[in-house]
Amino acid sequence: MGTLLLVEIHENAVTVRATQPTFGPAQKTAFVHHLMAEGFIPPHIRNEICPEPLVGAVQWLVDNTWLDTSETLAAKTRRVMMSVICGSGLLWVAFIAFLFLRE
Repeated sequence: MGTLLLVEIHENAVTVRATQPTFGPAQKTAFVHHLMAEGFIPPHIRNEICPEPLVGAVQWLVDNTWLDTSETLAAKTRRVMMSVICGSGLLWVAFIAFLFLRE
């Protein structure tokens, strides 16, 4: 698996969180320029970043804590998936019963 990035746009700054320290200065500059070209970084921040995007308004962090899932989210996901699986199983049984009873 490669490096995952999370870009957070704040009021006057941009934070880029990477899971691994694999980006060099040239790659960081190119990435920030790409974000600016695509319009992800608002114009008022863009003026603070240019011409050198590695100083000022862009902060790079190596942090993978944002990938952690909470227990409440995992429990809710399990409940929803069990409901979907049980519901589809009951629907399948009802469909099969309908086919056998129809004849």
